[in-house]
Amino acid sequence: MEKFIRTLIVGATLLLTPWALSAQTLTLDDFDGTVELKAGSAWKNLDLGAKVPYDATIRISGHGLAELFDGPVRIHLSKDGAYQLSALVSKARNSSTPSLLSQTAGKVGMMLGDKSQAKGPVQVANMGARGAQVDPSAGVTWSEDDAAPGASSSALSDIETLAASGKLDQALAKTATALKAADANVPALRLMKARILAQMGRSASALREAVAAAVPVTSAYYPASLLLISTQAVLVEDWDTALASSRDGRKATQDPDLIQNLDLMQALALQGQGQSQAAKDLLQQVVNEDPTSGVGQQAAKLLKS
Repeated sequence: MEKFIRTLIVGATLLLTPWALSAQTLTLDDFDGTVELKAGSAWKNLDLGAKVPYDATIRISGHGLAELFDGPVRIHLSKDGAYQLSALVSKARNSSTPSLLSQTAGKVGMMLGDKSQAKGPVQVANMGARGAQVDPSAGVTWSEDDAAPGASSSALSDIETLAASGKLDQALAKTATALKAADANVPALRLMKARILAQMGRSASALREAVAAAVPVTSAYYPASLLLISTQAVLVEDWDTALASSRDGRKATQDPDLIQNLDLMQALALQGQGQSQAAKDLLQQVVNEDPTSGVGQQAAKLLKS
């Protein structure tokens, strides 16, 4: 089990020649704070859409983050610091893209209104490599109680319709516009934005937005928001956040399916922290909760590996 999860998170190193690395580029898909490219002894500011060589070193500062991609390869950097991209690219290109997180992604989508179709697997790396494939799922309707001044259920429904039709850029833009027009923090809108970012494969950005949404405990979407936070935290290897959110989410719901998903995220977070036996015990609990579910079957595979 430990070997399987280590492979899931880290992946094997893919050997690439210096020429191959320098000939290919990643695109800066999203960022916050300041992102710079090392050019000799100097640092050059990068803008959205910048092309970054695979063998480059980049630096993030100002409580920043960076999302880079090249086709199915995605790199999420959620903390300030300097990063050599070649190692991350190698791990992402060799990732196994397991279906483990797809079960949980489907549960999040079902609870938050995701009716979109899966776009296929994505290879992911953040100081490691990991893949998650989003499953299609049925949706629910946002209530006025979860909105706030400036965010009606109809506005949320319009955004959901765009996202469901695969128009994620438009949905994201409409959400940003609605947030600017609102006269208060609107948890439902920010959570919607986080889910859209997660669909787009921008896990570092999605995590930051989901946390900033600060969905109230009284909201019907509070448990789902914690599941969204925990899944994105696992993808960016923020084990402390993944563990805390999955535990809080478990206390906030009696939904057996949601509990099983949260327990799986908690097990992965424990393994990420090096608590192998605790992770193994929790994976067995996930299996016991429902051995016939997709999540239960994946947990069983982890235990046998």
